[in-house]
This record gives sequence, C-alpha cells and structure tokens, in this order.
Amino acid sequence: MTTREIAEAVGKAEKTVRTWASKASAKSAAMTARLAASTSMHPADWNLEEACAIIETGLGVNTANLFRMSSRKNSSTDRLDRLESMVSQLVGALASIIPAQTKPTVQAIAAPSLSPRDELRQIINDAARESADYPGTWNEFYKAVYYRLHINAKERAKHAKVTALEILDEEELLPQCIAIAREIFA
Repeated sequence: MTTREIAEAVGKAEKTVRTWASKASAKSAAMTARLAASTSMHPADWNLEEACAIIETGLGVNTANLFRMSSRKNSSTDRLDRLESMVSQLVGALASIIPAQTKPTVQAIAAPSLSPRDELRQIINDAARESADYPGTWNEFYKAVYYRLHINAKERAKHAKVTALEILDEEELLPQCIAIAREIFA
C-alpha cells in the first residue's frame, strides 16, 4: 500500500501522510530503508502493519485499529470472492469436459400373455378365493361345462388318469371354457 493509497483511505493529503511515514519510520529500521529506497516513480509499498503504524502516528491508535480491522475484512472478502470465482470457473470447465450423464433408457417390453389354461385357472381361482370354497367353485365350473359342452371332464380325467383341465385342453375346448367361466363367475 503506497502513501497515496493510505492518504485516500484516511481522507488526508498525500504530503501529510508522507510526513507521518517519516516519523513512523524512525521507530523501524525496515521502514527507514524502504522510505529511503522509494522515489516518486517507485513509491514505498507498505504492508498492513506498516500502514497502520503510519496512520497511528498521524491519527492515533483507535483509527489505526479501525483501519486494520477494515483491511482484514476486505482482504478476506476479496479472498473469498477470488476463491468463489475460481471454483465457478473450475465447475464450468468440468461441466464442459464431463459428458452429461443420461439415464439409460429401458425399452418397454410387453408382458407375456397368459396361456388359455392359466387364464382359466386364474378366473376360477379368483372366484374361489372370494367364496372361500375352492372345491365347490371348481365343481360348479365343471358342472357348467358338462351341461353346456356335453362333456364330463372330471369322469373322463379319472379314467385317463390325467387332470380335467388336460382333457379340456386335448379337446381344444379351453377358449369356450374361459367364456363359460367369465359368464358364471363375473
């Protein structure tokens, strides 16, 4: 900080601040050497403590302390501003380097359809669950098949040692059985 900058900061003439600097340099060898080496083209560059010593010489301790606190506050604010600027530049640079991550698209696939046999079982089991009578519901279904399609699937299954559904499947009657089940259990 030059004497001109100190003068502007405290609102005094530059010549007055140079006089204060001369008086303050009498207390410090480093300040004396810096003042002797300075010219009008290359003014002395005072650090914060030296600037405060100069202000203290001219305006007193309280003013020097206020200047010190103000300078530290501005200095830390400047550092934070510079750091914030650097971080935003870094984030911008990284954003341009790292490709935007896209979520992988999952192709929707159709759910497998039910086989006619499974569809028939589902209709009858849903009805049986509501009535809480599984054997009775299946008997009611086979009774409707007997009267509508004229086939006794349970009796034929007993002689062939297979299930009644297998008999209906072999006879290719499952689509008609599904229609019957929907009608009686809907």
